[in-house]
Amino acid sequence: AFLEKPSSGTLSYFGGPDPRREVTLLLQNPYLLKCSVFENVTLGLRLRGDRADLAARYAEAMKAAGFADPESMASRFSSQLSGGERQRISLASRIIMKPRVLLLDEPTAHVDAASELMILDTVRACLEQGTTVICATHDRQLFAGFPGVREVELRRV
Repeated sequence: AFLEKPSSGTLSYFGGPDPRREVTLLLQNPYLLKCSVFENVTLGLRLRGDRADLAARYAEAMKAAGFADPESMASRFSSQLSGGERQRISLASRIIMKPRVLLLDEPTAHVDAASELMILDTVRACLEQGTTVICATHDRQLFAGFPGVREVELRRV
């Protein structure tokens, strides 16, 4: 996730040296700031100075993450959210950035069945839009039936 610099070698990403603006990571335990849902979801855009149409982009990302009424969530705070809502809001804060690569670490851990389905629908939509998704999971069936999904098992040698 480019959180650490390589100890040696060269990192090349689509021919360029700096992938950080195009790659984002969703952790299994979402961390939301102590501010509103709207502020959490739009934070990345605002940090980049990209403030155009924030309300519309917020609504689009929240709908993509399974929220039928994004406006009703906008002023809520993280302490008022369920685990599944927190995870989906964290996902919305990633997809609003329109990443080329979405890294997922156990994206459906600790969420209820309904939230799991919404997360999977969001991931499917990302794939359909051309986003590369890389997921670390113990659930080998999580993405069964998704088009173009390959399973790679990593083993320590």
